[in-house]
Amino acid sequence: MDAAASPRISFGTSAGELFIRFEGTATNRVCPSAEQLVAAYLSTHHDSPRVVIDVQDCRWVDSTFAGWLVGLLRRTRAGGGKLTIAHCGEECHKNFGTMGLTKLLEFGEVAAPRELRQMVCPELVRNDPQALRLLLAAHEELAELDEANRKVFGPIVAMLRNECEKKGLPAQ
Repeated sequence: MDAAASPRISFGTSAGELFIRFEGTATNRVCPSAEQLVAAYLSTHHDSPRVVIDVQDCRWVDSTFAGWLVGLLRRTRAGGGKLTIAHCGEECHKNFGTMGLTKLLEFGEVAAPRELRQMVCPELVRNDPQALRLLLAAHEELAELDEANRKVFGPIVAMLRNECEKKGLPAQ
């Protein structure tokens, strides 16, 4: 896949708030890059972290991305902060609803910072231990939300745990 077709992330900060815009698709492929940005931000914004996830230019949201958002929501709330999903179109809202997230997430309109930097997301290598752990954690988050999600995502969690065990990866 060439860089023009690769999912992209644009990001910036304004008034202490991290803003991340996803272009194309918000899938397992963008999660490792987004997690790097969020981890760096949260390491310096322990109290009342504010993160905006803009999906205006996003055509699709997958379960890994949705589960990653649930984990991000937990982390921002733990610090007394806030996660906002900005510019969520009908298709993405439908994707979130299918996974039971529309009641959990806060949606709104948030202006982007004046200056955004771009990041092309590299190809996700599933054999990579860090990527495998991220996939597992995201699906665990979704499975823990409710019984309906447990039925859908529980088998995926079991498969990913099995892969981790086969590779000798410790549980986190």
